Amino acid sequence: MAPLKETENEFEHIADLDKFNESYQIDKVVKTTSLYTIKLISGKQTPDFCREVLLLEHAPANPVQAYLWTHKVNANDTQIEVMRKISTALETRFENERKKLM
Repeated sequence: MAPLKETENEFEHIADLDKFNESYQIDKVVKTTSLYTIKLISGKQTPDFCREVLLLEHAPANPVQAYLWTHKVNANDTQIEVMRKISTALETRFENERKKLM
């Protein structure tokens, strides 16, 4: 498993989730918490092995915000490897958001 190059923000905001949903399908819900949901998705016109990661933030009293992870999920990665990569990216994202609030 090749290490990911960390960037300040590895998630791209999706401004129009309804339009986005027209092109993508949900393959699997990977994790759901009270603050966010992580889903593996793929383009409706592409095979399963081209999975991407959708982050839905649903903080209390705020509208849902959708983000696409800038990395693709390798079909050979185990679910543990995928979750480890996503968790690291989420930790970086939430830490950067916390710093902005200070």
